[in-house]
Amino acid sequence: MVVALLIGATSLFAQTNYTVTFSANVEMDKIQVKNLHSGVTKTLAKSDKVITLQKNAKQEQHGGSGTPIESVDQFEFLQQTGENTVVVNVEKAGHLKLTLYSLNGTFVARYSNNVDAGQNAFQIGASSGVYVLVASANNQTASLKIMLTQSTQPSILEVLTDKPEPLLKSIDDVITFDEGDTFEFTGYYNNQTDVKTAVITSDKTITFSFTKVTEPTVTTVEATNILLDGATVGGKVTSGNGASVTERGVCWATTADPTISNNKIVSGTGTGTFSVTLSSLSEGTTYYVRAYAKNSVGIAYGSTVTFTTVKKVAIVNGAIQKAFSVSDSKQVYFSQGNLQYQASTNTWRFAEHQYDRIGRDNQYISSTYSGWIDLFGWGTSGWNSGAVAYQPYSTDKVAKSYSPGGKYYNNLTGSCAKADWGGYNKITNGGNKAGMWRTLTKSEWNYLVSGRAQANRLMGQGKVNNVAGLILLPDGWVTPSSVKFVYNPGKYATNVYSLDEWAVMESYGAVFLPTAGRRAGTSVTYETSDGDYWSSSSHEDEGAYGLEFVSAEVNMVSFYRYFGRSVRLVQDVK
Repeated sequence: MVVALLIGATSLFAQTNYTVTFSANVEMDKIQVKNLHSGVTKTLAKSDKVITLQKNAKQEQHGGSGTPIESVDQFEFLQQTGENTVVVNVEKAGHLKLTLYSLNGTFVARYSNNVDAGQNAFQIGASSGVYVLVASANNQTASLKIMLTQSTQPSILEVLTDKPEPLLKSIDDVITFDEGDTFEFTGYYNNQTDVKTAVITSDKTITFSFTKVTEPTVTTVEATNILLDGATVGGKVTSGNGASVTERGVCWATTADPTISNNKIVSGTGTGTFSVTLSSLSEGTTYYVRAYAKNSVGIAYGSTVTFTTVKKVAIVNGAIQKAFSVSDSKQVYFSQGNLQYQASTNTWRFAEHQYDRIGRDNQYISSTYSGWIDLFGWGTSGWNSGAVAYQPYSTDKVAKSYSPGGKYYNNLTGSCAKADWGGYNKITNGGNKAGMWRTLTKSEWNYLVSGRAQANRLMGQGKVNNVAGLILLPDGWVTPSSVKFVYNPGKYATNVYSLDEWAVMESYGAVFLPTAGRRAGTSVTYETSDGDYWSSSSHEDEGAYGLEFVSAEVNMVSFYRYFGRSVRLVQDVK
């Protein structure tokens, strides 16, 4: 609807009179007129007068109660029995504006809201008399004259089927000015302004254009970097829709369709893309997130996205509950960390974390040492098999001394199974029963790193908590979205994980074998780039097989048995 204002002017400083017509695409709240020459400013507020609406020459008879009077574009006005009630039949759902004027053009009342398609009833709260009712919706306008009484339904006197003339607002104040003065005209509508500057030298129309202000347009983006207790979330504000975006951010909850009354993080103002980090969340929990944005009209929300925080791996009796194939018919679970031993108490345990390693403190090895060691000579479970060196704290440098049952060809299996660290010992945080754990054989190590399906894609070097090592992935691995993994990179710097990121990898079953060095007697070589892990398989008279990873190479090699090397035990999947 075009709204205009007529101003009759006589002059602020001289005797020049011009008529200035203010026209707008909406009904403005006020107009500020400023004389830029003198600095005089005056505000022209809304008037409550309108000119008489144009009438249609065609006269209509009254319809009966509840009968249609005449279709006007997309409207039908209907009478309805009841005290001053009119029904407006709207073809399509949308925004309906009803304005009631007295017959002489005085504004009486207005209704403006969204309505459904079909019949919408309105009770007219006005005193008895003749009025003009104007309805606007779906870019169509229609009007009619009605007679209101206090006790009966309104009488429809005349349907004005033509679109009415623009409603013109008149200003009672007279504005005078000198000819040639420059004026600044500012129109105001619904917290919006439009400014025009003009020199008035004759009758002139000042036109204001306003864009309807609505809530901002905002979208929510999918969550990334999902961890045990946090995630990165965000959104994008594409438009303020006619007003400045004064606040934007995300809100979240553990129930659907969260609002800012639940939890929120503010991320600045204006349009554009933004992201925030959620923290202190609960592990293994599903969260609902929506981006939001505010302007002077209100708050808008993007669609809801969900994510589930990572749940810590289900370690049962020290076993990481993700299966690794070590033959065509056998799978194993790995222990939660490397094997450790305390001589002073004869206690065995698994390292608390997969990246834990003792390092140079292995040099203090002795039968009474109260610290922990994690580098062992081959077959040193503490079971007296007849070998010269069988205790976990053995420092004998003769390779043949480490032969179970006194035979160099005996493996840590069969009759010599108790020479295997897991076969003879109770592991305090691994079930604390003898015989629950064992060491992989040479062929099982080989199958794990090169024989199983997609073996080359399930292995790679990396760093966890700044410790280098070999990463092994379980059967059926799917990389979590919040971290990366490069298959068989050959460089420790390629897969680098913080503790939070590794917690995600570990929750999916990843195994990490840290580089822990090697020991000869009490001399420790603390390697930070090489890893050596025993198998249960012997090799000739002085050696035994073990897994060795150096840079990009991962191989089964023969070590001298007296060298202290790392042990990672496994448990058969039943």
